[in-house]
Parts: sequence; C-alpha cells; structure tokens
Amino acid sequence: MRMNMYIFILILFVIVSINASIRVIDDCELIIVGGSTAALGAVLSASKLIDKKVCLLEPTDWAGGQMTSELLSAPDFAGYKLVDESGFILDVGKINLQIENRNPLFTQMLNTLGNTGRCSVSPICSIPDQFHSQVVLPLIKNLRIYYNTVIKHITKDTSGRRIIKIDAIQRIANGKENRCRFLSEELPD
Repeated sequence: MRMNMYIFILILFVIVSINASIRVIDDCELIIVGGSTAALGAVLSASKLIDKKVCLLEPTDWAGGQMTSELLSAPDFAGYKLVDESGFILDVGKINLQIENRNPLFTQMLNTLGNTGRCSVSPICSIPDQFHSQVVLPLIKNLRIYYNTVIKHITKDTSGRRIIKIDAIQRIANGKENRCRFLSEELPD
C-alpha cells in the first residue's frame, strides 16, 4: 500500500512538473518565425507598426541571421549588369547602392558601424559580433523574442487559411550535462 502511494505521488509530481513548464502566450498580434536576417528585419519593421504585440520565434540563441553569425558579414548588393535583347544595360549593382533604393532601416543599421570588415566582396562589411552587440542588440532590447524556439505544430481554422494556434518548443539547457540532440530527436515525425 505504501509503495503504491509513493508511485502515485511520483506520477503526480511528474505531471505537475510537465504542466508547470507550459506557457500560454496569447497576446501576439503577429508572430514571425525564423532565424534569418529577413526575420530580424520583419520583426523590427512590424514592431514600429504594432508596438509590443509582435513576437519573434528565433530557433537559435542569437538574433540576426547571416549578418551576425558568419565569420564576416558582407551584404550582397548584386554587383552585376543585365543586358536585354535591344542592348539596354541595367546596372543592378549601381541601383542597389543608391540610398533611395535601399530599405531605410537596413541603411541605418549598416551606417552605424560603417565598413569595419574592410572586405573586397561588398562595399560594406562588418565584424558579426560587433554588428550584433552595437547594432542589433540596441534595436531589439524591447522586443519579444523567444530564443531557441521552434514550431512543433500549427492549428488552422476550418477554412484552412488562417492559423489560430501555434505550439512551439523552447529548448533550454538544463545545465546538468552537455549533450546535444538533433532537432529530429526533439520533434518526431
């Protein structure tokens, strides 16, 4: 009898522990999913319109995509020319370098540090950790970003056109052991 009671208490504790780690977040008007530079740009732009009701699900522990995680950040300004059948030349690189043709937020971000990377593949290169700490972090400090978070399941309405619920997993190290698991182990088919 005593053994059965201990097992019941143990099962109850596990269930309570599992349920205690589930958080319901229901005040995001817009959820942006992804760990790319485009996702960073989308959350920054949307947050200006919707204020603090924008959430970013970031699959890594570091926001910014290639601009902040590569060895050298070198935005591609498409330095090439297109020629049509009539011989008309469209200098895409020159057009992309004109400030009026560039996203203002992107221009502001690039101008914060300037060409600190001094590379030959792009007119503006930066050192990613400097770009992250001095450009990205000040811009995202008041945003709602859920790091190490990936979507597990989505639920759509009856029309199948509108997402009404997202189940996501936030991977947090427990500090007990250094064991890496593949995402495929976390999310079975």
